[in-house]
Amino acid sequence: MKLFAVAGKPIYFSRSPEVFQTFFEAKKNDAKYFRLAADTAKETVHLFKELGLSGMSVTAPFKSDIIPFLDEISSLAKQIGAVNTVILKDGKLIGYNTDYHGIINTLPKIKNKKILIVGAGGAARALAFSLKTNGGIVKIINRTNEKAKQLSKEFNISFSNIQDIEYEVKNSEIIVNTLPSGIKIIEDNWLNKNQIFFDAIYHNSAYQNITTEKEIQFYSGKLWLVNQAIESYKLFFNETIEIDETCFADEVKPKEKLIFIGFMGGGKSTIGEKVAKKLLCKFFSTDDIIKMKEGKSINDIFVEHGEDYFRQTEQEILLMLASMSGKGIISTGGGVVLNKENRNILTRNFYAIWLYANTNAIMARTEPENRPLLKNNFTKERIDELMKERFLFYAQSADLVIDTTNRTIDEIINKLVNSELI
Repeated sequence: MKLFAVAGKPIYFSRSPEVFQTFFEAKKNDAKYFRLAADTAKETVHLFKELGLSGMSVTAPFKSDIIPFLDEISSLAKQIGAVNTVILKDGKLIGYNTDYHGIINTLPKIKNKKILIVGAGGAARALAFSLKTNGGIVKIINRTNEKAKQLSKEFNISFSNIQDIEYEVKNSEIIVNTLPSGIKIIEDNWLNKNQIFFDAIYHNSAYQNITTEKEIQFYSGKLWLVNQAIESYKLFFNETIEIDETCFADEVKPKEKLIFIGFMGGGKSTIGEKVAKKLLCKFFSTDDIIKMKEGKSINDIFVEHGEDYFRQTEQEILLMLASMSGKGIISTGGGVVLNKENRNILTRNFYAIWLYANTNAIMARTEPENRPLLKNNFTKERIDELMKERFLFYAQSADLVIDTTNRTIDEIINKLVNSELI
């Protein structure tokens, strides 16, 4: 199985996994795509190598920051100064920019059109280059004038002060918003029905309703997301794919329950319980529920009934928790993913967070007396063996990966509490 991911900050609600998993299913690829909750571009590349990824999508704010950590970048990525796709080829990490193709395949008839880009981040870089290269008359404006001025010099496009935004919006034929969701600096009454509006942000656009009301031609960032992903897929698998972007819903209802998976020593129970307390959610531990149900310790269940019995009981508990209404946070035993039906239940019903840790961290955190599978053989070799056995199963089940190796419990808890996942 090939593993792929998307990295950015924040990354919790990225729809790239939905897009690429649709591609994989259509092409019958043996592959999985998940999110990486990295804090820096350097950590992103470390995780790429640590998890053995074949490819990765890169989003804000790492598109430019990641370049020094790659072995090579394509000429197009070099011209834009940003990378949004990384592949492993012949042992080297190579960066590409497929945003260019995504933009050109999304926005029609841009030649000689007066285009205003609002924002000066990584997305604006790709837009400025792509629209200018294809004949657009491009101007950039940003809340921070200096950033817009710098980008205008770099790509030889016009620049305007933020104080002139009303005039610039009213006098543009195409308006492109790249500012994050929730930030709205364009007033509704500045727009008119003869314009085209492209919102690069596909999650909760602040402008879709007003453009519909005024009959303004609106292009969602979802189109860009899908079109650039089609180009990234070609790099991942060296084959083309055709997908109608309308098969992806405009909005996806988030899952109400978070579930922690991962090897022993990852902190699933401790983190889960503390996050639940901070978010005023119900907390459940599948191991604790099984112990209460059986009236025995996990060790005794393994000794008296065997692992197969334990896994079947675990499956029943997962189904029970999945059927409960409302929000909740759940921790699982390290082997929950060994059962194929369990993996299916996790994928269908929960937002699964894989708390990853390397072998050295696991050994430092684990007390073998309480671990049936390590009690009589607590060695690095045994942990490596179990990790290897379970690694792909964790990957198959995960929506999000957090590397806990060098993070404190409090750091992970704060990351999750601030994520607004539930």
